[in-house]
Amino acid sequence: MADGAPDNWSYLGETLPFGVEVLDFYHAAEHLSAALAAAYGEGTPTSQERVETLRTVLRDEPQGVDKVMGALCRLRTRYPRRQAIHTALAYFRDHRHRMCYADLRAQNLPIGSGVVEAAWKTLVSQRLKRSGMRWRPAGG
Repeated sequence: MADGAPDNWSYLGETLPFGVEVLDFYHAAEHLSAALAAAYGEGTPTSQERVETLRTVLRDEPQGVDKVMGALCRLRTRYPRRQAIHTALAYFRDHRHRMCYADLRAQNLPIGSGVVEAAWKTLVSQRLKRSGMRWRPAGG
């Protein structure tokens, strides 16, 4: 599981070649939100409603990513000069195969990296950053 940075996927592909690649759901939702804000205005009721609806579709429906991409294609046609819509659509196209969220949830697998990020912060970051701590690379 990772965000959309190409370096993450090349590294993970070399290091862990056997496994399912999953794009962090919350990163995908951020891109979706940016596109809808470009179309309907940041924080408007219409934008908020569409974000909530399409996030649910993306997360819960089989082939949800295809439905979200269809909605983004329609927005791109309606607002051809709004770059955030083009950017989000390209992001979804590039990572479409990593967005099988309904299937993953049906298998009780995670779709977000929040648990891992919280563990990192708690187990590693706080331990190494306590007041008065001195660490060398070997001890860290």
